[in-house]
Amino acid sequence: MKKLADECKNMDKLTEAHTKIKKCQEDIKKCMECIEKEDVKDTSALQSFFSALNSLRAGLKEQVSMTEKTIDAEKVKELEAYDNERKEFTTLKNLMYYTIREEEALSELKNILGQLQKRNIYSKLNKIAKDEISTYTNMPFDIDRSLFGKKTLYTRGGFLSSRTVQKNFKGNIYTGYGIYEDEYQKGLKLGAIVGGANTNYQEVYAKTLQTVATESTIKGVSAYVGAYANKSLNPQIEWISGLGLQLGHYSVKRDVRNNYQQLASKGRTMIGAANLYTGFVYSYPLPDDLIFRAKGILSYSFVHQGKIHEKNGLRLNINSQNYQYADGEMGISLSKTLYDDSKKSSLSAGVSGVFGLSGYKNKALNAKVANSSSSFSIHGDKVKKDAVKVHLDYNMQLDLGLNYGLEGTYITNSEQTDVKIGLKAGYTF
Repeated sequence: MKKLADECKNMDKLTEAHTKIKKCQEDIKKCMECIEKEDVKDTSALQSFFSALNSLRAGLKEQVSMTEKTIDAEKVKELEAYDNERKEFTTLKNLMYYTIREEEALSELKNILGQLQKRNIYSKLNKIAKDEISTYTNMPFDIDRSLFGKKTLYTRGGFLSSRTVQKNFKGNIYTGYGIYEDEYQKGLKLGAIVGGANTNYQEVYAKTLQTVATESTIKGVSAYVGAYANKSLNPQIEWISGLGLQLGHYSVKRDVRNNYQQLASKGRTMIGAANLYTGFVYSYPLPDDLIFRAKGILSYSFVHQGKIHEKNGLRLNINSQNYQYADGEMGISLSKTLYDDSKKSSLSAGVSGVFGLSGYKNKALNAKVANSSSSFSIHGDKVKKDAVKVHLDYNMQLDLGLNYGLEGTYITNSEQTDVKIGLKAGYTF
């Protein structure tokens, strides 16, 4: 039997059966010895004996039925079962684990999705328009009327350059404006402001292991018209209220990229804005030609951002959205008046607290990829407004009526810094 097993191929099963038979023979021998020693009335030894005989019979039957063909067939069946189990394991492994390439592809996709939702430049657009219209709000409050003397009609034109810097966003707003103010009746002055702004902003994301640098930009132009009233409640307190309307056109170049792709899209939109403001200026004369001033301002702004339909690249269609803002400002300043032949001037410095009372946690924009049936949300901008403001102002008034001056403003908080520098000149009648 052993010789047959050695000669045949794939005879592992036959060898196993031979081993079983040999074990059964040993069990039978032990049972026979036990029967000789024990009383035959004890049936447990007999039961063990017949059990061993049955096992021997089954082993012999299995051995007799085994041929090279049957053993090969059983081996094939076992291999097929193993292969099926291996396929299931491989499928499960692929579901549970990424290859390095799959993980990299997923990371690049997440990069693109993050740029579409979390850092989409369109979320910044409405606040740029809001900053433009807010530039005109402070102008009636910053006029130094103590230099006018008996003159009542005041005109001025000027230019302001404003620089805004955030962590990943920066840009400039260049504003030109004109002011006309005249006394309507004793104690009441009416004024008008017209202006226009040119805007240029861009992203400043640096490349890191998790971030891809993009170069999205916003460029725009806007026009403003407004009016205000200045009521003298008494010689020391002026109450000023006004309103303004602004319309702007903005072009956006949106850059989306990962480490392997770059998609540039272009979009245009119109943004309309309106604001209402009211506040007071309190002036108290001090010795040595000094004037202490305090002011408080409340303003409300409404901004409508129009629909956007992009061209080129990964085109987006973005729905229109309305935004509402409430702002406040409280501040004090000290002004020194200097006199000279045929002219006088004033130099003032002040500090204020600027408060974004509501609206600065913007709602999400609703957007979808062009020709897509499903939409997604572009996260709204959350940069806060609360800040400290420092203002410096120099004004020169000639007896002939000509006036001119310089001004500078610095506004800062933990998320944003603004620097404004301005030139102004006009005539007082």
